[in-house]
Order: sequence, then C-alpha cells, then structure tokens
Amino acid sequence: MNWDNAETLIRADIREYLNATWDRLGIRKPAQGSNEPDLRRFINRDMELTSRISSDAITDVLQQLFNPYPGSDDRRPVDVCLATNMIQVGLDVPRLGMMVVVGQPKTTSEYIQATSRVGRDARGPGLVVTVLNPGKPRDRSHFEHFRSYHQSIYRWVEPTSVTPFAVPVRERALHAQLVTLARLLGRQCSPGPAEPATDGRIVRTDTNVVGRSHPSG
Repeated sequence: MNWDNAETLIRADIREYLNATWDRLGIRKPAQGSNEPDLRRFINRDMELTSRISSDAITDVLQQLFNPYPGSDDRRPVDVCLATNMIQVGLDVPRLGMMVVVGQPKTTSEYIQATSRVGRDARGPGLVVTVLNPGKPRDRSHFEHFRSYHQSIYRWVEPTSVTPFAVPVRERALHAQLVTLARLLGRQCSPGPAEPATDGRIVRTDTNVVGRSHPSG
C-alpha cells in the first residue's frame, strides 16, 4: 500500500466513516454531567514504522506503542500504526490487539512472524484481518485456499537459507574444500586443468597442503 494513501484513509476517510458507524450502531455522545462512559473511539494519534523515518524515530515510536489506553496527557496512546515487515522480528508489545495485513507477504514464515505480534495480552485475543488483492494471482490463490492454508500453515513454511561460515556448514562442506585443494595443489601449483586425484597420503607443511601425484609417463 502507498503510505501517502494510507495516511489519507486514516486522517480523512476513516474518521468520516466512524460517524456513520456510530449512527448505525446507535452510539451517542453521553449527556453533559452524566456518568455514562463514552463508547466512541477516535483516531487521535497515528504513527508509522517504515524506512521513511530515521532510526532514532523508530526507537521513539516503539516506546510510545507501550502507552496504555486510555492513557494520560503525558502518555497518550497510539491508535493506529502503519508498519512494514520490520515488525515481524523483535516487536513484543502486549497492547497490540488488531492487525490488518494488506496483501499476502512473500513467504509463509514472514506471514506467521508478522501476524504473531498481536494477541499477546492475556486479557484478550488478537484479531488479524488479511486484505487480499484480486488483481494478483498469488493473493487470489491464498483467498481460494484460505481455510486449508491456515489449518496447516506450518506445513508451508519455507526452508531457511544457508548461512555462510556457520559451524554446521563448515562441518559439512570443509572436507570437500580440503580434497579440492589437495587435488589442485600437489607439490606444485598446476597451471592447467586438474590432474587425477592424488594416490599418496596428504602431507601437511608449514605453508600449504601437498600430496603425492601420479608419476608422469
């Protein structure tokens, strides 16, 4: 979603639609002097967690998301927060109770991580609303298989990519690299194509790894 369009929806269209919603549900402003609670909910503060703001501002927004509702004059709560997929890791705010996902994320793991940011408060569940784009074949496919996809969502989690130089990777691939070096290096570096594999034992010296090559002729 275009962030400028999203801001317009929040600051203009949604506020106007709230008035129509209150009329439809019969919610009125309490009479002056009455002890009845005001059931109307307003959008007083909207913030964003996107790459358009600086790193310092991101830290400040994260802190303000913890402000409880209804809050106070010095700690006013955030009503709406526009965010990218940066919220899928490291954001643990118990107050978040509703998330609107605009478009299906690229991977299932990203979808799970992002939507698990809401509903962390023991006082109530979280609600996730997914808005899919009918013009995108991938979004249409998720809409057509919405129930079965979510019933077995962890089945569709993609395998993680290999992290270079990690310990398991070195244990699995280092021996192949050593064999390749022993074959190509021998007692002298071969300027041409690799000769057949060495038939002697591998000899380790102070400077390199060498092997006994096949005798020529």
